[in-house]
Amino acid sequence: MSGSGTTAVTLSAECTVAKRPGFTQLHGRCRQTKDIPVHHSAPHILLQRRCRCACHVEAADPVTEDCS
Repeated sequence: MSGSGTTAVTLSAECTVAKRPGFTQLHGRCRQTKDIPVHHSAPHILLQRRCRCACHVEAADPVTEDCS
């Protein structure tokens, strides 16, 4: 399998819709603020990944999606 060299950015449903004109207020309704691991699993197995939107992601996160 060959990689394209790009990293997929995971956005919440709210932040995905907030990219559309007239819906920018939805960024504030995003609740995916942290990674949620599967109970009793290795740390890298996630039940839900946190939103990587630049509007509310930690500054140290190298992979973010611009809010505009």
